[in-house]
Amino acid sequence: MKKCIVSLIALCVILVSCEQEKLIFDQSQTYLKFDEPIVDLAILLDSTGTTEAKFNVSNLSSSERTYEFEIDTDKTNADPDSYTLGTFVVPANSYVGSMTITGVDTGNITTEAKRVVLRIPPNSDLIVDGDLTIKVFQSCPVPETAFVGKYTVEFADPDGPDGGTFTGGLAFADDVTYELVVDPNDQASRIMQIIHQPKFASCAAADPIPFKISFICNEIIVSSQDNSCTCGGNTTGGIGPAIVPTTYDLEADNFDSTFVVKFEENANGACTDYAFFEAEVTFTKVQ
Repeated sequence: MKKCIVSLIALCVILVSCEQEKLIFDQSQTYLKFDEPIVDLAILLDSTGTTEAKFNVSNLSSSERTYEFEIDTDKTNADPDSYTLGTFVVPANSYVGSMTITGVDTGNITTEAKRVVLRIPPNSDLIVDGDLTIKVFQSCPVPETAFVGKYTVEFADPDGPDGGTFTGGLAFADDVTYELVVDPNDQASRIMQIIHQPKFASCAAADPIPFKISFICNEIIVSSQDNSCTCGGNTTGGIGPAIVPTTYDLEADNFDSTFVVKFEENANGACTDYAFFEAEVTFTKVQ
């Protein structure tokens, strides 16, 4: 009885979907739908990657089935040399098919995802529900044990801009030890709790807030972040990414014992008391 109910529900879904596409489905045809319309192809830096696209069909066959596909060139912008497409195959006596997709870092791959859009042309024997989009991007996983623990920090220019005449300039204190932990929402990033611009009197009693550092494909990025301080009644310029970020090398000895981070202070210029300033901070591990 349960099998009958499931089959009826599946048939209803098929009929509704086909009605929306203004296609007529009957039991002599095969209905095909992708499990997920979008799949990720993460390619490791200077290496390769692989992923699998799965789909379901509405009937069984005693022999293996393969389906031809087309690339939608109007919607595809990924480097064609960066990916290799397999074949859409359904094994004999199965409702589930798949395609294996492999990728290689050609030097034109970045962390910004590009697209490959595939379509299986329908015909008199086949009804296809939707296309498949493959997102191609560079991936650089960072071990969860890297860049974590307690660190001291040292600013390259502790006096800040204006030759030290301005009483601000340090994004956070350099006379304390900070603990870096993995960002629970981003495995490639680390968080430490700080009080922004501690030289500002308006920040002296502020509660600590998170300061985020990301380790992305050999670059150390401090993304735009708010702070809790005020300057002349306005929110301060906050923190922003450096024009040229510093780098790291996971293959180097003791790569996370000491590393340098650059970022902008007063990044958006909201604080008119001092000019844009690029901070350079050396992190040294103590535990």
